[in-house]
This record gives sequence, C-alpha cells and structure tokens, in this order.
Amino acid sequence: DPCRRCWEALFPSASGKPRRGEGRLQGCLGAENVPRAITEATQQYTKWSAEIPRAERLPEFLERAFQIASTPPYGPVHLGIPMDFLEEEIEFTPGPVTEYLHEALDPDAVERLAQILRTAASPVIVVGTEVARYGAIAALERLSDLVDASVLGEIKGADLAFPNTNPRYVGKLTASSPALEGADVVVLLGAELTEGLAMPLPDFGDSLVVQVT
Repeated sequence: DPCRRCWEALFPSASGKPRRGEGRLQGCLGAENVPRAITEATQQYTKWSAEIPRAERLPEFLERAFQIASTPPYGPVHLGIPMDFLEEEIEFTPGPVTEYLHEALDPDAVERLAQILRTAASPVIVVGTEVARYGAIAALERLSDLVDASVLGEIKGADLAFPNTNPRYVGKLTASSPALEGADVVVLLGAELTEGLAMPLPDFGDSLVVQVT
C-alpha cells in the first residue's frame, strides 16, 4: 500500500533554531546549541530533506514529502519543523486526494518528445538523480549527442546523473544558467526543482518545457 509506505518513510524533527528571536520557545531545549542546518545531518540518508520556512507552508511541504516518498524508487524523506511553529495557527483547507500512478511512458508521448527534440534548434536537458538510479546515464549520453543538447545537472543532486567530463555537461542548474538563455526546448529528465529551497526557481523564459518523471 503506497500510503502506508509514505507514513513509514516520513521523519519530522524540530529544527535546530527557532525562526524568530522572540517568544516562549526562545532558547528552550538547548536548540541554540545545535550547529548549522538541521537538514545537514539527514540529506545523505534521505530521498528529500527540507526545512519548512513558514508555518503557512506546512501543508504544501507535507504534500510534497508524501509525493516524493511514494514515487519510485521509494525512500525516506525528512522535514525540519521550526519549534516556534508550535505557537502559530494557520488556516488550511484540505484539497482533493491525489493518486500517483507509476506506469511506463506512453509510446505516443515518447514519439512526441522525440519529434520535439529532433526539431529543436538549441535543446537543453536538465538531468536528475532518477537517471542514475535507473541506470540510464549511458543512454542519456547517446541522446544528448543525437539531438545536440547541452546538459545541466539538477540543483541538488545526490547522484552524479551525467559525467562532468562529458563536453555536453555545462554545470548545475541555477536561477540564471547561461545555457538556458538561448534554449528553445528544456527537458526536465527526472529532475527535482524544489530541492534548492534557498534559491529562486530557474527562469525558462519562452522555452518549451517538457517534464519526464
């Protein structure tokens, strides 16, 4: 049961420092003595580790955590919850239940993507850790050569999903990656854009963006 697996894979914890310098929770539980970010200790062991920046974003982060945990390959996720959120109240209206189906790609969709890449003038592929986990690095190298694409690594990848010695590799994706400036097609191939929570999302401009997960 995917839902049961989600519950087993979600590990919440109190963040090392309160977000504000005021309130009853200031300095309690020795939180001020916890070094650096709470996610540093967990990111190497989890599929996704993040600290919730504001109390009103708690439902958003919980939904994202369950989605990531229930997407193959299944793995644990971690959420750092600042302690001063215990003093806050938020309004939240539950949305519809989302069911995630994990099936092979539709052949028609694959053919459509192939046609898009064949006709692209300056394609860019943003590669994520799923490519490495499914053993598709060599296939991606061949694809990038066939369509003459530049390749960017996702913002915070746990695995090296494309060789950085390959001349088509142009670095990590950032909010202003030069490779995106002239791109007419951007393919997000198993890439996770919410990993770099401290930076703004990339601006893809007028590029056609295709996401493959």
